Amino acid sequence: MVGEDPIVIEHRIELPDGRVLAAAEVGDPGGVPVLYAHGFPGSRLGVGLVEAEAVRGGVRLIGLDRPGWGESSPCRGRRLTDWPRDVAAAADTLGCPRFNLLGVSGGSPFTLACAAGIPGRVGRVALVCGLGPVEAMRAGDGMMWHNRLGLGLASRTPWLVRPVMGLAGPLLRRFFDVAIDNLVRHAGPADREVLTDPAIREVLGREFREAFRHGGGGAAADGLIYGAAWDLDFGKIEAPVFLWHGEDDPIVPPTMARWVAERVPGIRTTYSPGDGHFSIVVRRIPEILEVLGTDPAC
Repeated sequence: MVGEDPIVIEHRIELPDGRVLAAAEVGDPGGVPVLYAHGFPGSRLGVGLVEAEAVRGGVRLIGLDRPGWGESSPCRGRRLTDWPRDVAAAADTLGCPRFNLLGVSGGSPFTLACAAGIPGRVGRVALVCGLGPVEAMRAGDGMMWHNRLGLGLASRTPWLVRPVMGLAGPLLRRFFDVAIDNLVRHAGPADREVLTDPAIREVLGREFREAFRHGGGGAAADGLIYGAAWDLDFGKIEAPVFLWHGEDDPIVPPTMARWVAERVPGIRTTYSPGDGHFSIVVRRIPEILEVLGTDPAC
């Protein structure tokens, strides 16, 4: 899955308001454009995890750092519904009049925002281990306690999010291995196998360290968005939406995926027994990219 030296093309896109959006692409430069929304924490460099599959699938996979993450300029006070405007501007610069979308974990709400906000430009949508809103949390749903605590904090005491992430961001960047080892201790067998693979850990390490290059501002902004009401009109989504989720995911429990599935018109779902949060990506990426490899103009 992970090549020894993935070929990554970097872009720095100037947006109409003067901010810079950082992007990284892998795969086939002439292939079907797929815009990737990274998780939390994450960055554009996450595309390196599936570079070989993107090449084989004829996909031009483009990862975008959301504002404040990686090398993208911050945008204080941003909302979930602001992201489609940035994506549309980036796609114009990258020569993508129409494109498919891939949202993983904490990137899924932003992917849904694009599907609803710029429907005329979106061909197909894939949501993988996607985060749901706070209102989708259920007692006994299996979510890891610190994720539940973080979402609750963002929802009930949003004024604490910035100072907490201001401290946590640099620590997570410096002690990435400690954070991953903690996940391994709480993971099921499938995720444990993925997270102890040296090649995968190396790519994840690059992605996560890049995420906090300039501190925790991007994480704080996303956290505030996760804790607020989504305010999306799911009825405006015109593109076919495909969802993959592991039944044994303790980071984003499948109850959240089912909450989303109940609201997105015509969604096609795959719930995978035995898969967790990370293994669903590793094991299912060939079929995910096969779905996304369809020309978005069709």
